[in-house]
Amino acid sequence: MRGARLIGLDDFLTCRIPGTEVHLGMSRRLFAACARLHHEDRMITERTPGLRAEDQQFAEEPTDEEAEEERRRTQRRIFR
Repeated sequence: MRGARLIGLDDFLTCRIPGTEVHLGMSRRLFAACARLHHEDRMITERTPGLRAEDQQFAEEPTDEEAEEERRRTQRRIFR
């Protein structure tokens, strides 16, 4: 344990992501920063309902494949 403490590994968290074989690790400081960011994001969501990108819906639903493809191209352009 002393060797781990000397190189800073005693301040490191790891955990397996449920349902996967992936293990994620981060420092306690990074974990705390992520927790604060998540909290702030939740607070903003509560103050501004419906304004997040996840909450947006398209006003017009495409009725055919060509319209759907055009919508996808437009979204890719906006993303770029």
